[in-house]
Amino acid sequence: RIARLLSGGSFVAGMGADAQDGVVRWRNGRLRIDYRPDGSAIFARIRDAFRLIGERSGRRIYHFQTPITVHPTGGACIGADADHGVVDIHGQCFANPGLYVADAAAFAKPVSGPPSMSIAAWGDRVAQGIVAATG
Repeated sequence: RIARLLSGGSFVAGMGADAQDGVVRWRNGRLRIDYRPDGSAIFARIRDAFRLIGERSGRRIYHFQTPITVHPTGGACIGADADHGVVDIHGQCFANPGLYVADAAAFAKPVSGPPSMSIAAWGDRVAQGIVAATG
């Protein structure tokens, strides 16, 4: 049944930058995410675009009620010091020397386009710095 339903369909994704105002907390032994998509105009624009696609195509567009992220960034941002970030320009954590962040968590916000090359370049920079520092 699912294969039959999917055979006549298409996948449509809507992407854009949100307000990045979610908060992650550890509460009662569980990780909790507090996030309100209504605070980001991008979601209304995506819903409007999906509605227009549906109207023009004559097809129903289904979408998740809860937004998802495909390229999380910003969990351990680059900063000038510990008051302004988690890692320095070499990816090393201010509070834990010898611990490095070599992925998109170091980026303050999503980079343009598919992020794989930006993440790879950052990871390469961090790796070269580790090699140079450890000789």
